[in-house]
Amino acid sequence: MEKYFSLTVKGSEERIIGILSQFPFESFEEKDDEILAYISESEMTDFLKKDVEATLLEFSLQFSWDSIEPQNWNQLWESSFHPVNVEGFCQVRALFHPPDSSVKFDIIVQPKMAFGTGHHATTHMMLQWMSTCELNDLEVFDFGCGTGILAVLAGAMGAQKVDAVDIERESYLNTIENAEVNQISCIHAWCGEIDDVPFQPYHIVLANINRNVLLKHASEIRNRMLPGGILIWSGVLEDDAPQVAAAFASQGFVQEGILLRNGWAAVKMKLQ
Repeated sequence: MEKYFSLTVKGSEERIIGILSQFPFESFEEKDDEILAYISESEMTDFLKKDVEATLLEFSLQFSWDSIEPQNWNQLWESSFHPVNVEGFCQVRALFHPPDSSVKFDIIVQPKMAFGTGHHATTHMMLQWMSTCELNDLEVFDFGCGTGILAVLAGAMGAQKVDAVDIERESYLNTIENAEVNQISCIHAWCGEIDDVPFQPYHIVLANINRNVLLKHASEIRNRMLPGGILIWSGVLEDDAPQVAAAFASQGFVQEGILLRNGWAAVKMKLQ
């Protein structure tokens, strides 16, 4: 498992995550009086560290760095994890939680080092948007799959094929594991960038990543979609959503709706 670094910034303003989003942090944790940002050792360079610190000092923000040794996050997660129920549409739970017969889809997730349990606002909204889609016999692409939660749900919803990719090996392995736990056989996972996935057009693209990655790959995402295809994206702060939406609009997408939760946005768009 790869070593990680955490950056703790004093304050709770949403602008802090906006400032940090321009750097390759993989996830953020919001607490009452501080924001924690996580980055892998492979991404952390002396130049990047100096750039981040200079930016934070420019805004008069207090911060500190810590190193995180590789560990099984599952043990920590189990001590505080509670099932997530997304409006009766699906439940996200651990193996040690009982199933819920009142929901349409019961999804088991063992996150290990990967991101995506349904608790974070962005994942929750992605699941909400998926409830509005018909995936039966369609081909789906999960770009930045994390735990594979979205890919697993897509498979449970009847997708014919689900391709999933993440740059983190832990996410790639966790996606495979969660597909097996949920007995979803249509998922094909890759570890790497979007270009590492064999090219094909998809009916549905799910992209819960971050603003910079979405902007960088807007044209590539469009090239991998069929006319009339549905794109659902998140991992973007509410204030940054118009910029990302405009980038996709320039690629021929029309916005069908937006969800907002705890300062984050999730948008559903259709390719014309």
